[in-house]
Formats: sequence, structure tokens, C-alpha cells
Amino acid sequence: MVRLLAKGMDENVTLNRLYSDQISGEEFPEAEGIIWLMEELSKDSLSREFFVTSSSFWLEDILELAEFEADIYVDENDEDEQN
Repeated sequence: MVRLLAKGMDENVTLNRLYSDQISGEEFPEAEGIIWLMEELSKDSLSREFFVTSSSFWLEDILELAEFEADIYVDENDEDEQN
């Protein structure tokens, strides 16, 4: 989810500057400390809506967006857990 949110923000925000390697890499273990709580509110064939709790330090810049689109992938470790 952190990768997805990062795609909705400018590349110069703190999250993207500090974690650019993890956002574009295969693993992002620090993501657990960035999103404290996440609840799926709705889901259909084309979209999903989530309620996310985190620090404004990380996500303040995304608050101005009503919606955005992005493609993401799952960490290699997460794929292993899902199988």
C-alpha cells in the first residue's frame, strides 16, 4: 500500500526521497512502520477504497488528491506468504 500511495505523490516528498530504493525495489520492510492501520471500505471490479491511518509526516501531501491511478506489485516475501 505504501508503494501505491507513493505513486500518488510528487517524487520530491519525504516518503519518495527517503525510500526511493524500497519503493522501486523488491522488498519494503519499513512499510509496516509507515501505515499503522488499513481497512478496506469498498471494492469493485475497477477500484478499491481504503481507510488508512498513518502520520501526516508521510502522507500529508496525498490529502489534496481525490483519487489517482497507479500500477503496483507485491513484495517477493509477501507473494510467498500468499501462496
